Amino acid sequence: MRKLVSPPWNLVVSDRVVRTIQRCSNKVYPLETMGALYRSEYVDEVSVCLCVPPGKNSTHELNTTYVDEDFWDRWTKRLCDKGFVYVGPWHTHPGQKKPLPSDWDLNGHLEYGGYGWCRWDQKEFGGNGHFQLIAGDLCMRMWYVRPDSIELIWENDIGIKR
Repeated sequence: MRKLVSPPWNLVVSDRVVRTIQRCSNKVYPLETMGALYRSEYVDEVSVCLCVPPGKNSTHELNTTYVDEDFWDRWTKRLCDKGFVYVGPWHTHPGQKKPLPSDWDLNGHLEYGGYGWCRWDQKEFGGNGHFQLIAGDLCMRMWYVRPDSIELIWENDIGIKR
């Protein structure tokens, strides 16, 4: 079971993560894209230091995206074997200046079993909490999600707009 220490933490999102999200978004803009976020298991602070792109067989649409599951599974295994911990997904909201969770984010996509963020936390993280990062045109924001709450915990002033 994945476990993330409860807040408050010293949350750090590396420049490398921000640049990877920008690069992935620029390849498909104005369509959505997504990927995975990882932190090192061996640091005291919560440092989101790696970002995995969606994979070559992912699909991108105006209001949704689907990852290349085989690609993600391979990367997850490889990174976990090296001491990294999956902390949640990232995705983009092209055209939205300051991103907010959409109805689909909160209530779930039927294609993914109708799991919104809170229900997905219970299913995938055992209710222990996870991160969700959304990148908009002017900034990126991260939320800490538990089965009963969603809390905005981080924001920068670097977005995905070219």
